[in-house]
Amino acid sequence: MVEEREHDGIVGRRVAQLVSESRDRPFFIAAGFRLPHSPRRAPQSFFDRYDLSRVPLAADHAMLTTGLPRIAFPPQVLTDLSADKKRDMIRSYYAVTSFMDSQLGVVLDALHRAGRWDDTVVVFFGDHGYHHFEHGGFWAKQSIMEDSARVPLIAAAPGKTAGAVATGLVELIDVFPTLTDLCGLCAPQGAEGASFSRLLDDPSGPGKPRVLTVVRRSAGRDEGLGYSVRTDRFTYTEWHDGSRQLYDSKADPYDRVNLAENSDHEATVADLSQALEQFHARRGG
Repeated sequence: MVEEREHDGIVGRRVAQLVSESRDRPFFIAAGFRLPHSPRRAPQSFFDRYDLSRVPLAADHAMLTTGLPRIAFPPQVLTDLSADKKRDMIRSYYAVTSFMDSQLGVVLDALHRAGRWDDTVVVFFGDHGYHHFEHGGFWAKQSIMEDSARVPLIAAAPGKTAGAVATGLVELIDVFPTLTDLCGLCAPQGAEGASFSRLLDDPSGPGKPRVLTVVRRSAGRDEGLGYSVRTDRFTYTEWHDGSRQLYDSKADPYDRVNLAENSDHEATVADLSQALEQFHARRGG
């Protein structure tokens, strides 16, 4: 297998070419890497980086989470696999992620060669997280749990703090206004989201007080939507069938104890449920 002939290898090299050709003028390039989406193809050397026996498994990989409504389960729940099979599947994810990362490196190297780091904004993000057998066998995406809802987001811009981790909450809908802000452009009237460029100046600063995540259940699986609102401490979810979930992300970062029916958290449930009602009202339903 030759890197240059794989989809992400082609993307990386084409973007690098565009960067080189834009050495002396402004440019905007959006690059879509396919991996780690299946099919998981990469040179064997990337698989060899990971010792199968040392691939970690989630502490609850063999025990289904209790108190979790059935509609909250993702489409893929794999409960009858051996530990070695699970490690093999996770290793393949690691391997192709490393391969994709190396192709992104082709792009970043091109920026260095073109001398464009001093005037270029780079934002890297994914569209969803990925389960690796948490909660007793959750695999892939389309849950609203933290493992699936949380995504990678890295931003670099001239004159901004480098190498720091910001803990404030932001949403993917904020990427567009952040780019326009950093580039000194005006976002179109009515555009949603808010710039998080201030967090690039002060990564310790606050993010949004609340952020929203939505997941769809397709026909045949109680078709409808689940809405989740997250604060710096709690994640609360409501499903169209009336099911509810509440997790204390400080005390329970792996979403293992559903507190939605716990009387000690009635006020939190009421507050976050009202926040979702306000969201629906703004959206007209």
